[in-house]
Amino acid sequence: SLIHPNDQEKVVSALEDAHVCRRETRQSMEFRVSQMNGQVRWVEMRWICMCVDNQATRLIGSSMDITDKKKLEKELTLS
Repeated sequence: SLIHPNDQEKVVSALEDAHVCRRETRQSMEFRVSQMNGQVRWVEMRWICMCVDNQATRLIGSSMDITDKKKLEKELTLS
């Protein structure tokens, strides 16, 4: 419920794809999360999907706040 409404479908789809892995895969994606105070932050999530017999057995990952990076990208694009 914290994932921004415009990004929910792509996040769910990526995690569903990871669930049906045939081999170890590495993925990353960027999406927005809504904080309780109404602010929106950007997050980069990276994960490795471990599989046994074509079934996901483990998802190992990390996430990082990249809001400042996204602001800078926007500023550079407008320059």
